[in-house]
Amino acid sequence: MEAANIPLSSEGDAIIKQRGIDVVNDFVANLGAIRFYDAIIFGLVKPNPQAVVDDIEKLCRKNTYHLFKQAKNENKYQREVAYEIFKPTISDLPEYEEPTEALSGNSR
Repeated sequence: MEAANIPLSSEGDAIIKQRGIDVVNDFVANLGAIRFYDAIIFGLVKPNPQAVVDDIEKLCRKNTYHLFKQAKNENKYQREVAYEIFKPTISDLPEYEEPTEALSGNSR
Protein backbone atom coordinates (compact mmCIF):
# COMPACT_ATOMS: atom_id res chain seq x y z
CA MET A 1 0.00 0.00 0.00
CA GLU A 2 1.30 3.41 -0.89
CA ALA A 3 1.46 6.26 1.58
CA ALA A 4 -0.41 9.53 1.35
CA ASN A 5 0.68 11.40 -1.75
CA ILE A 6 3.88 9.35 -1.97
CA PRO A 7 3.32 6.80 -4.73
CA LEU A 8 6.03 4.42 -5.83
CA SER A 9 8.63 5.67 -8.25
CA SER A 10 8.19 4.41 -11.80
CA GLU A 11 11.19 2.13 -11.28
CA GLY A 12 9.79 0.74 -8.03
CA ASP A 13 6.40 0.28 -9.63
CA ALA A 14 7.92 -1.73 -12.48
CA ILE A 15 9.59 -4.05 -9.94
CA ILE A 16 6.38 -4.48 -7.95
CA LYS A 17 4.40 -5.20 -11.12
CA GLN A 18 7.03 -7.67 -12.40
CA ARG A 19 6.98 -9.58 -9.10
CA GLY A 20 3.18 -9.77 -9.10
CA ILE A 21 2.86 -7.87 -5.83
CA ASP A 22 -0.58 -6.38 -5.24
CA VAL A 23 -0.85 -2.60 -4.95
CA VAL A 24 -3.47 -0.35 -3.44
CA ASN A 25 -2.85 3.09 -4.92
CA ASP A 26 -2.43 6.03 -2.56
CA PHE A 27 -5.51 7.76 -3.98
CA VAL A 28 -7.62 4.67 -3.27
CA ALA A 29 -6.20 3.96 0.19
CA ASN A 30 -6.41 7.58 1.32
CA LEU A 31 -10.04 8.30 0.59
CA GLY A 32 -10.68 8.52 4.31
CA ALA A 33 -9.97 12.23 4.64
CA ILE A 34 -12.28 13.12 1.78
CA ARG A 35 -14.98 10.81 3.06
CA PHE A 36 -14.62 12.27 6.56
CA TYR A 37 -15.32 15.73 5.18
CA ASP A 38 -18.33 14.57 3.17
CA ALA A 39 -19.72 12.49 6.03
CA ILE A 40 -19.58 15.38 8.48
CA ILE A 41 -20.47 18.32 6.25
CA PHE A 42 -23.30 16.56 4.42
CA GLY A 43 -24.53 14.50 7.38
CA LEU A 44 -23.98 11.14 5.70
CA VAL A 45 -23.40 9.41 9.05
CA LYS A 46 -24.15 10.08 12.69
CA PRO A 47 -21.75 12.72 14.07
CA ASN A 48 -19.84 10.45 16.42
CA PRO A 49 -16.29 9.15 16.02
CA GLN A 50 -17.08 5.44 15.76
CA ALA A 51 -19.80 5.96 13.13
CA VAL A 52 -17.41 8.04 11.02
CA VAL A 53 -14.59 5.51 11.34
CA ASP A 54 -16.96 2.65 10.46
CA ASP A 55 -18.21 4.55 7.41
CA ILE A 56 -14.67 5.30 6.18
CA GLU A 57 -13.59 1.69 6.71
CA LYS A 58 -16.62 0.41 4.81
CA LEU A 59 -15.90 2.73 1.86
CA CYS A 60 -12.18 1.88 1.75
CA ARG A 61 -12.91 -1.85 1.89
CA LYS A 62 -15.54 -1.55 -0.83
CA ASN A 63 -13.24 0.39 -3.16
CA THR A 64 -10.30 -1.93 -2.53
CA TYR A 65 -12.44 -5.02 -3.13
CA HIS A 66 -13.78 -3.51 -6.35
CA LEU A 67 -10.24 -2.64 -7.48
CA PHE A 68 -8.85 -6.14 -6.85
CA LYS A 69 -11.89 -7.91 -8.30
CA GLN A 70 -11.79 -5.91 -11.53
CA ALA A 71 -8.00 -6.29 -11.84
CA LYS A 72 -8.34 -10.06 -11.45
CA ASN A 73 -11.27 -10.31 -13.88
CA GLU A 74 -9.42 -8.28 -16.52
CA ASN A 75 -6.00 -9.77 -15.73
CA LYS A 76 -4.55 -6.28 -15.27
CA TYR A 77 -2.23 -4.62 -12.80
CA GLN A 78 -4.12 -2.91 -9.96
CA ARG A 79 -2.62 0.51 -10.70
CA GLU A 80 -3.91 0.44 -14.27
CA VAL A 81 -7.39 -0.55 -13.11
CA ALA A 82 -7.40 2.08 -10.36
CA TYR A 83 -6.64 4.80 -12.89
CA GLU A 84 -9.56 3.58 -15.00
CA ILE A 85 -12.07 3.22 -12.14
CA PHE A 86 -11.24 6.29 -10.09
CA LYS A 87 -10.19 8.71 -12.81
CA PRO A 88 -11.99 12.01 -12.17
CA THR A 89 -13.68 13.75 -15.00
CA ILE A 90 -13.93 17.49 -15.37
CA SER A 91 -17.68 17.28 -14.72
CA ASP A 92 -16.90 15.92 -11.22
CA LEU A 93 -15.64 19.36 -10.25
CA PRO A 94 -18.26 21.42 -8.37
CA GLU A 95 -17.48 24.61 -10.29
CA TYR A 96 -17.76 22.90 -13.67
CA GLU A 97 -20.51 24.06 -16.00
CA GLU A 98 -21.28 22.70 -19.41
CA PRO A 99 -19.75 25.16 -21.92
CA THR A 100 -23.10 25.89 -23.58
CA GLU A 101 -24.69 26.77 -20.23
CA ALA A 102 -21.81 29.03 -19.21
CA LEU A 103 -21.86 30.89 -22.53
CA SER A 104 -25.63 31.28 -22.67
CA GLY A 105 -25.82 32.89 -19.25
CA ASN A 106 -28.01 30.09 -17.89
CA SER A 107 -25.58 29.26 -15.09
CA ARG A 108 -26.62 27.11 -12.17
